[in-house]
Amino acid sequence: MIKFNRIYVKYEIAINSMRKIKDDLFQLIKSLDRNEKGYFKKFTLLYSAFPESVNNYTRLFDAIDSMEVYDEVALKKQFTGEKFIKQLHVTKNYLYSSILRSLRNYSSEATDNLKISSNLQDAELLIRKGHYEKALETIHSTRKFAFEREFWGHVTELIEMERIIHTIYLKDDTIKSMGQLASERASIINILKSEQELVEISHLSRARTFRHGQAQPAAELKKFTKLFKKKLEDSENSARTVYAKNMLSTEKTVYYWLTAQSGLAYEESLSGLDFLKQHSFFFRKNPFTLYNKAFNLGASLVNQRKHDELKKLLKEIAEYSKTFRLQLNPKLNGFILTKLTQHYIAYFINSLQIVKGLEYLKSAAKAVELNEKEINKNDINKFNFLSAVFYITAGNYKNAVKCLNQLLILNVNALSPDEKLFSKYLLLISHYELGNLENLTAVNKLFGPGESIEPLDFLKEKLPKIKNKNDEKKLFIDFKNRLMTSENKNVLAKYFDFVSWAESKIQNKPFAEIARRS
Repeated sequence: MIKFNRIYVKYEIAINSMRKIKDDLFQLIKSLDRNEKGYFKKFTLLYSAFPESVNNYTRLFDAIDSMEVYDEVALKKQFTGEKFIKQLHVTKNYLYSSILRSLRNYSSEATDNLKISSNLQDAELLIRKGHYEKALETIHSTRKFAFEREFWGHVTELIEMERIIHTIYLKDDTIKSMGQLASERASIINILKSEQELVEISHLSRARTFRHGQAQPAAELKKFTKLFKKKLEDSENSARTVYAKNMLSTEKTVYYWLTAQSGLAYEESLSGLDFLKQHSFFFRKNPFTLYNKAFNLGASLVNQRKHDELKKLLKEIAEYSKTFRLQLNPKLNGFILTKLTQHYIAYFINSLQIVKGLEYLKSAAKAVELNEKEINKNDINKFNFLSAVFYITAGNYKNAVKCLNQLLILNVNALSPDEKLFSKYLLLISHYELGNLENLTAVNKLFGPGESIEPLDFLKEKLPKIKNKNDEKKLFIDFKNRLMTSENKNVLAKYFDFVSWAESKIQNKPFAEIARRS
């Protein structure tokens, strides 16, 4: 494994040396759709402070847009002799700012946030010119709009703008109006406080599961979930906004997962997604909320083995980015890509569609590799972990070992405790199935202090000692009995079908055949 690591490091150095410089301007231009590119050129021509320079900027824009990978050397060569190329960094900065200005103008009516921001500017200009009544009309209508869409920062800013008007533009109802503004500000503070409580609950659950995972002593997990439940119950009545209700629903789903209540997790995920769909302003403001909720439902459908419903949901998720014109957002695409592949792999594992799954996994691996720089390591790890599970299910143990080595050697620092622990157990299983018995002791040495969970620890100790088929059958009968009576049974089942695998060894039949029967 050390040799493998060195080879990979050398490979990475070579690849990195060949990669062209990453450029923010290049990324921004590549994220524009055809209409946005056309609008930029018209906008630049109409509003540029230096009309004689417009042609240079559009030429540079087109040159960068034509590149597959950003290459500054080629760019300078193309414009040799041009004055603007001598100060390319200045030209690029101006072009970057011009693109953003054109996008703001092009999208002024496209998002709620930009619409509110535009109205804020109008109100400020009216105040400066002394048109207080007209400014108040703009502020009141905009504040109502911002309140409905839960832009609390804008609401408080608009309250402050109205307060400034009342200190200058005194009327008979000024004192009453100032009192109402103070009351409204206090209401916003209470809303933000209740939302913050749910954010803290979310951080508590994420931090706990990431540090310890679900494969922890049952007593510890029970103690944590009791505290978690109490905090959720306390927040039930205070969740008044769409943001808070969405957060509460998500955390209730997490609680049901942790307490192995898969049916309730499914129901909560389904109702949570329906709730979000009824409040389109919210997920348009933050598309990740819709994707996260949809993928939470997907995880529940995997657990419930609702294959048809899952397949329909995955197709729906794939269409979301087109609906919200987000298909050119590389980071969001990286997130969607990995989540979709994770769910599809889980779908093929649970439905035991081995041939289709192998075909899909091959294309998915290429897609993940191509978009690797836009994907965080945690999601890449989940992809590799699920790939390993699928390969074991398909009886392709060599590829399983490759995926597990990728996890345990290259990305170990980004592994969650559960992924790290179960990757070692699955590596043990893969080497055993391959007949690499001499590697079993070496794999056992990978386990650190406290890295164990019964009855897998029993298996880890006994596998290297098997000498014949009779020993093997006795071991797996014992192992299966321990599995069926273990308090960790539900947790283990989330990561791998150990019961079917044990039965396949007892009956000396392919794992997928036994899993299909169960």
